[in-house]
Amino acid sequence: GIYKKGDDIPGFKHLQNDDPLLISDVVRFVDEYRLFIMNGQIQTGSAYVIDTDYTEDQSSDDLPAQLHEFASRALQSLENLTPDSYVLDIGKLDT
Repeated sequence: GIYKKGDDIPGFKHLQNDDPLLISDVVRFVDEYRLFIMNGQIQTGSAYVIDTDYTEDQSSDDLPAQLHEFASRALQSLENLTPDSYVLDIGKLDT
C-alpha cells in the first residue's frame, strides 16, 4: 500500500522497535506476478498486472519462462532464509 505516515499502516501500532519494516518509494509495475512457494519450489502462481493493466489470474502454466528462470535463481539465493511456505511477488518496474 501507499501510506503518508507510519501510523496509517494497518497494524503499525503493534510493531515492536526491533521488528523489520520495509519502506520504499512508490513504484509503478509494468508486470507483476505472485508465486506460491513451498519447500523452495514454485507450487503455482499467477499474473495480476500485465503491461500496466490488471488482468484475470493466469494459471502457472501460462507464466513466462523468463519469470520461472528468475524466480529459480531468487529461490536459490533465499535458500535457508525463508519459512517452508510463503508468497513471493516478482515485478518488472517501468524503469
